[in-house]
This record gives sequence, C-alpha cells and structure tokens, in this order.
Amino acid sequence: MHSFPAPARWLLTIALVATSVPARAQTDSASTPPALHWENLAFDAAHQRLVLFGGMTLAGTYLTETWTWNGARWTRLADSASSPGPRHAHAMTYDAATSRVMLFGGMRDMRDASLPPAERERPLCDTWSLSDSTWSSAADTTCPIAARAAATLVARDARGALILVEGVRASRDMQALPMRLWRRDSTAWTLLDSAGPRRPLDASGAVAYDVARSVLVVPVLGGTDDGVWEWNGTSWRHARVETGPPPRRNYAIAYDSRRRRVALIGGLASAPRRPLGDHWTWDGATWSEVAAMPVQPSARSHATLVNDAPNGRLLYFGGSSEQGLQRELWIFDAAGWRLWQPGASH
Repeated sequence: MHSFPAPARWLLTIALVATSVPARAQTDSASTPPALHWENLAFDAAHQRLVLFGGMTLAGTYLTETWTWNGARWTRLADSASSPGPRHAHAMTYDAATSRVMLFGGMRDMRDASLPPAERERPLCDTWSLSDSTWSSAADTTCPIAARAAATLVARDARGALILVEGVRASRDMQALPMRLWRRDSTAWTLLDSAGPRRPLDASGAVAYDVARSVLVVPVLGGTDDGVWEWNGTSWRHARVETGPPPRRNYAIAYDSRRRRVALIGGLASAPRRPLGDHWTWDGATWSEVAAMPVQPSARSHATLVNDAPNGRLLYFGGSSEQGLQRELWIFDAAGWRLWQPGASH
C-alpha cells in the first residue's frame, strides 16, 4: 500500500473499478451531471464536446458514468462494466495526435469498513482513452509513478510526447520533493524529468501547457521555490515574480488560446481558509489580474477550467463554494462570463 503525505490525505477516498466496451447514450436534454468533488474534464476537439468523468457527491456517492456537453445539452453515456470505473483525483486531457480523451490514475476506496480510511486508500495507475462512446484500457504492465492522485495530464508537447505531471510527493521526513514528469511511450510511462520545482505539500495545484510558447507552466504559490516554473522540453526556467496570485491550492488553470495566455482562477486560501474568486493570466513574464465583472462565477475551489480552442472560449465547471458543491457550467469568451442554462445553446 502506498502512503501519502498527511496534508494531502484528506484529498483521497473512493470506490470500486471496471474495464472497457462501448457505452450507450441517454439524451435527456434537461439532465445535467450532479454536483461533484474531484471530478475531471477535458475538451474533445474531434467531437466538439466537453467530457466529464469521475468524482463523488457530497453524500459520498461516486459517479460511475461519463457525461458529455455539446454546447446545447449534457448527454450521459450509460455506465458499463467496461468504463474506467469510479474514482476521484484522476487526470484527463485531450490528445490531438490520436483524437482521443486520455485518463490516468486517481484514487479509489477499498470499502473495507474494518480498516481505517488511510489504509483503505488505493492509488490507481491505469491509463484509458475515450473514442466516441468507447473507453479502452492501455493495460500497462508496470507503474513506476508513485504520486498517482492529483496528477495532471497535458497534451502532447512540441516533441510529440503525452506528458504526465506527477502529484505532490514528500520525503519520509515530510519535506517536499522535486516535481517529476513522465512521458507516455506506447503502453508504458517513462521518466522524462525529475528536477522540477518543489511544491508545497498541500498545493494540489494543476499546471498548464502554453501552446503558443511550447512550455509547461507550473505556478508554485508559496514555499522555497515560489514563483512560476517553465519547462521547455529539456530544461527548467524559474521566474521569480513580485506580484501575482496569493498562495492557494486547488485552483483552476488552463491555457487560453484566444488570449494566448495561461489563465488561473479561484482556489482555496488557507489563512484564513476561504474560497477565492479572482482571475489571473500569465504571459511568460508577468501575472495580470483580470478585473471583476458584474456577472462571474462565485468564489470557489476544486473547479475545472478547460480550453475550448475551436470556439475561442474557456469552460469552467463545478467546484466547492461557501454554498456547497456546484454543478454550474460557466463560459468565458470575448464578451465576458455567462452561465449556461439547460435548454440554452452556446
């Protein structure tokens, strides 16, 4: 059984598994996914749709189906024993080279009430792909990745590699370890780099790939390596910035192809502990705060931000606010923010 740093252990609890076969669509135009915690999403450019999988409700029920949104309605791909199976804190991205949505890892719970929660946690190291309505497992033979929960998948870089940013790791004496990057080669993950920044143990922050500049952007908000780190495929650059987002965790981040910048929104501040609603962009040298708008999402953490490049907009789903778990889908484009409503087309 793998162990996780105590500060991150609250992130990790889950359900059971499955494997791979076509799913059938259910098309109730009024239906939407439930309010979830630690789900993940990716924009499937080949099918012009947003794809949601995994996560759990406030009551502890785990999502076992895949949902898609095409701009007009949510569609549920019915659960199957061949889907990746219920989980949370997994990674997802769209792979343009294969026209598939990719999914990696996450956590599930053994559901053995006789064991304490920390011993029931099981990290997953499986890799899946979604084509149309069919999930397929990559059937990896080994898993060298230790921190499998709260990892981040990014699309293929300039060298054609599908990259995984490993979750936050700690040494035995609870010191943060350097970030590790992995490359997907056929049916295995191989270590690409192990000299990245040390993120705070409770960071749980995602990263983004800046397509225009061909660099991986890693905000480190606090700690010894505070600043913005960028990896160009061979080496790291550390930009120490004087102004930018205050320390936080569980923020949403994505590359915005319309503005050609990385966008970072919201998160959870720890002193005092509260959800945030600010909006920042990074251009490679400077953080800029986007002014608050009359209509915009409420302060929240754990939301997911996705780049919808074909339509020149960002999609912002879910999260946890002072009002509880959210199931809202917000759209941000040149006109500003607007909330999608069932029956509306965007």
